[in-house]
Amino acid sequence: MEKLALITINEPSVKAAFKALTYLKPIGEQYDSHIFHRKGTLANDKNANTHAYNNVEELLEEIWDDYNVLVFFVATGIVVRKIAPKLKSKTTDPAVLVMSLDLKKLIPLVSGHIGGANAFSDKLTQLIPECINFVTTATDQTNTLAFDLFAKEKGYKILNINYLSILFGFNFANFNISLHTSKKDSKFLSFVLYIGLQIDRTIIF
Repeated sequence: MEKLALITINEPSVKAAFKALTYLKPIGEQYDSHIFHRKGTLANDKNANTHAYNNVEELLEEIWDDYNVLVFFVATGIVVRKIAPKLKSKTTDPAVLVMSLDLKKLIPLVSGHIGGANAFSDKLTQLIPECINFVTTATDQTNTLAFDLFAKEKGYKILNINYLSILFGFNFANFNISLHTSKKDSKFLSFVLYIGLQIDRTIIF
C-alpha cells in the first residue's frame, strides 16, 4: 500500500482535498491517505487521517521520504518553490502533483514515470468527472516508449540514468536504441544507442 499525502494551505483547499478523497474510494485500498492542513484551517479535527502543520517547509521535512505520492491543493508556483530544496533524483523523489481547487485539473509535476505521478494522475482523473490530466512529459504526449517507465514495469534498475534525456532525444529523432541487461545482474539495464543502421558504430553510455 502506498502512502498518499493531500496537502492543503487554507479552508478552500481543505474542502477540495476532502472532496477529492471521496473520489478515491474505488481505489482506496491501494493508498494509505492522509490530509495535511495548516493549523487553524480545520475546526474540530478528530480524524486520525488528518494532521495539522505549522509551515510547509517543516511538513516536507517530515513526510518527503515517507510518502509515495504528494498531492498539493496549492498554487503551482508555491509548490515549485517549496519542493525545490528537497529534490534529489527522479529515481528517489516521491510523485508530486498539483490539483486545482475545483478538481478540474491535475498536474503531475515531479517523478512522472519512476515515481508514479503520471500513473496516479491517470487513475484519479478517470474517477473525477471532467477532470483534465495535465501530463507534460513528451513521451506520454507522443505515445513514445519511456525507457524509465519500461524499466520500472519490468522490475529493472537503470545503470546510466543520467543519460535518459539524451536517449529520449535520439529516440524522438528515430534512431535505433536497444536495451541490454548487465552481464553481472540481469536486473540492471544499460542502454546502447545505434547510430542509424550502422551497428558497428555504437555509443555506449
